[in-house]
Amino acid sequence: MPNIEEATTLGAAILAGIVGLYRNEQDAFECVYKPGKTYQPDPQLAPKYVEWYQIYQQLYPILKPINHRLYDQFRV
Repeated sequence: MPNIEEATTLGAAILAGIVGLYRNEQDAFECVYKPGKTYQPDPQLAPKYVEWYQIYQQLYPILKPINHRLYDQFRV
């Protein structure tokens, strides 16, 4: 996973740079890419992951309409 917060603007900047700064897409990638931290699941927590996912599966359908209402309410 790349270490970046805003991929859209970086992508636009890289594409602009290909016109005059970089030789091609590969050159742009090699100059710009910075690897981020890789997260691995903890096998000892697998039973908890299953339990938490079951809770999520119950909550999501209940909260989905509320989340849409909140989005509509606070959309700028």
